[in-house]
Amino acid sequence: MPRLLIFCDAFQPPAYLPRLRYLCSYLTERGWQLTVVTETVKHEPNCPPVSARFIAIPYYRTTSRFNKIDWVIKIALNMLFDYKGRLFYRRATRLLKGESFDAVFCTTFSTFPLPTAERFAEKHALPLMVDLRDIVEQAPVSIPFQHRPPRFLGKQIVSSYYRLHIRRRNRTLRKAACITTVSPWHVELIRQINPNTHLIYNGYDPAVFYPGKVISPVFEIVYTGRIYSEDFRDPTLLFEALSLLLHRGEVTPEQIVLSWYVDEQSQKRLARLAADRHVKAMMQYHAFVHPKEIPDILRRSSIILVLTSESNACKTHGILTTKFFEAIGVNKPVLCIPNDGSHLARLIREVNVGIAAENAEQVADFILHQLQCRQQQGYTSAALNQSAAAQFSRLTQGNIFEDFLKQMIDHTSQSL
Repeated sequence: MPRLLIFCDAFQPPAYLPRLRYLCSYLTERGWQLTVVTETVKHEPNCPPVSARFIAIPYYRTTSRFNKIDWVIKIALNMLFDYKGRLFYRRATRLLKGESFDAVFCTTFSTFPLPTAERFAEKHALPLMVDLRDIVEQAPVSIPFQHRPPRFLGKQIVSSYYRLHIRRRNRTLRKAACITTVSPWHVELIRQINPNTHLIYNGYDPAVFYPGKVISPVFEIVYTGRIYSEDFRDPTLLFEALSLLLHRGEVTPEQIVLSWYVDEQSQKRLARLAADRHVKAMMQYHAFVHPKEIPDILRRSSIILVLTSESNACKTHGILTTKFFEAIGVNKPVLCIPNDGSHLARLIREVNVGIAAENAEQVADFILHQLQCRQQQGYTSAALNQSAAAQFSRLTQGNIFEDFLKQMIDHTSQSL
């Protein structure tokens, strides 16, 4: 029975980590013994269980009136000498004393807990596999770091933190036996640091995200997630297209509902944009819902909206949102706006799951076509290229992850 030690960033909602959750379930079913070391966060009730042993280590204060000061101090300490990584290494080492493992696996969207995993693997002569769910180079500095160091520290401090983050991350990546990441652009960049880097897209759990011929009483365009800024996730083309359709009398406000499952700040941004384009009557706002409710929301939708940005215009690269893959799982038409001119648009064409639109007329035509499909059969669906879509099933991806882990462990055993 292989014994795998997993280091990861916060596991509970709102982080949730569906990629790791499925991998834990997959490996456990195949006889792996898993121990997950993660950061303590506020408990979310009804969180789906995962078959693994968990060690949650607290870091930030959550019940003190001085928690903001605590946060600022720890940000400063992290910049000076990776305080968080060292703290987690000491506590993990103490809690795991006397236990043995065959390998270390670390998954993150940032830097933490890469240094912790690197130290533990090196100390115990274990192979290290790293899974990068995001990298900071995929977006301008202002996006991944806008909520990290306090704003009063200034742009220079943020830029310094950005460079420090990359340097610390790359130190671990050079020592990893194997690296996986989520898009071709990420692979191309990370292979310059470690040639043994491989692509495993984000995906969907086929036991959760599966097609269903749900007859909905309304034509519903659905979006779930956050909208940090219009530069990064821009719904303008959708509003322009609906304005065109309304002006030409091809639809009425009662025919189409735009359902937004977003946070309060995103609602304010959307309300302003919708008022500017005179489509306010079509908007419906909902709070974030529990992850277990998402599949049914997507199945009843008529169109699933994916918001992105043009790679060249916003200088974003290789960003492939999980909601795109979940739309493939439920076999629903995807409206991606604007066309990113990169990997996402290419995948949409290959899988034949919808459209990456370049202008409002394309969006309007797509909506009219899906309206007609719903009128004919009561629901909408995508004419998927099934062979192309199969690579995004987490079951397929679980096999690939397990193969990499076994190869890494076997290679280490033969070297001893």
